[in-house]
Formats: sequence, C-alpha cells, structure tokens
Amino acid sequence: MPENYLTARVMSAKLMLKHKVKKHQMEAAVSLKREHIEENSVEYEMRDSAGYSIPHNGKDLYMVYSLKARNELNANRMEAYIQDTYRFSGGTADSTGNGQTHYTLNYGIRMSHWNFNRETIVSPRLSLAIIPANHENTTLRFCGQVCIIRLHSSRN
Repeated sequence: MPENYLTARVMSAKLMLKHKVKKHQMEAAVSLKREHIEENSVEYEMRDSAGYSIPHNGKDLYMVYSLKARNELNANRMEAYIQDTYRFSGGTADSTGNGQTHYTLNYGIRMSHWNFNRETIVSPRLSLAIIPANHENTTLRFCGQVCIIRLHSSRN
C-alpha cells in the first residue's frame, strides 16, 4: 500500500542591485522561483461504535470514507521591485547639529506573477518617516499602498 507523503523542490534565483547617489538610495531586484510539489494521500475512515464490524463476512470491510490521491504541481513565480529611499533634513540646526527635523521618504513599486493561477499583482508604495527636531526618540510614520490584482480566467 502506498504511503502518505509530500515532497517539494523549490529552486530560486535572485538578482539585486543597489545604488546610492547623494541622498538617494535606489534598490531593485528580480527573483525567479520554480516549484515542483508531489503529494500522495491514502486516507480512510471506518466507524464502529461497538468496537467490531457487523455484519462481518471475513471478506469485505465497509468504510464510511476513503480517499486515494496523487497530486503534482509545477509552477513558476516571478517577483520584481524597484524603490528609492530619499533622506533629507529641514529646519535650522544649532552649533551641535540639533534642532533639525529628519525625513525619510521611501517610494517604489512591486510586481509578482504566479503562472499556476495566472495571477499578476502590481503594488505601488509610498511611506514617509519623520523624526521631529529635539525628539530623537520619536518617529512618525505615514504610509500608503495600492494593490492591483489581475487574474486570467482561461488557461491555454
């Protein structure tokens, strides 16, 4: 009788680029994943409240539920993003450098596609972090994201 098992083999490759120009730190990446998953299932259920099966003829065993399945999945995923982090300060600093408000603006876009369900997601992002002058232990964060999902209904 076959055993229950689940095996997965995932291969992944990623290319990441970083570049800094003055107050901008730009980053981009592309990753590709290949997924191969195999599953074998054998399940059954027999109910007998008395502890033995009646009628029992020595030949047949009656089940309430049984399942025998073999599934295989081969899928590819692709993910990519590009973003910029811009750091700047505002306000008047004293001789020790205190008194300036520090800002970090991060913006970019992410995209992913999975060929198994033909789903593509595009997601632009924006965030702003503010460290107020004379309050180094306080960070105010504001962020927003839009998610655009496209599903293809037919498989060719």
